[in-house]
Amino acid sequence: MKNINNNRNVFLSLNIPVKITKWWELSSSLTARYTTIEIKEQPVRKIAKLSQDVWASNRINFLKGYFLEISGIYSRNSFIGIYDLNSQGRIDINIKKSFLKDKLTAMVSLGDPFNLYKISWDVKENGFTRQVYRRLATRYISIGLTYNFSSGKKQTDRENVETAGSDALCLLCHKCYFLYFLLGCFFK
Repeated sequence: MKNINNNRNVFLSLNIPVKITKWWELSSSLTARYTTIEIKEQPVRKIAKLSQDVWASNRINFLKGYFLEISGIYSRNSFIGIYDLNSQGRIDINIKKSFLKDKLTAMVSLGDPFNLYKISWDVKENGFTRQVYRRLATRYISIGLTYNFSSGKKQTDRENVETAGSDALCLLCHKCYFLYFLLGCFFK
């Protein structure tokens, strides 16, 4: 059994929001992370690598309150514990429609519809090598409906929280949102 004695990370992240046209916005983020891990064994072993993450989101506004958001992430050369995590990526799609002067919003979300997210890693020990492939249920469809009781435009300073692989809405302070329905159904 191996224990991590020391784990150090140094990273640089660059966020780039670009408004391409009045109806199309692109937001992207690039992160480079240098990780050093010291493993408690005799003799002490040190491993290190430079990993990269790329995230991008396209938001396209259509007429009559519709908008489409396509986002994707790609990660490479990372660790899972002390082992080498293989490259992985995914694409998500959200479609939303606003009604009643932006008070009511309906949405449909497709999580990993192209089934791209595959987790795998390589275990390399003295005289022992294993390739691990793990398939998680990452494909889903969710349907949501929100209503904003406050006067004027929608408040956008709410926080989205990821819980147990499904999206949840975190309501802040004095904001009151009525009827948030989230249906997560996995399909194969």
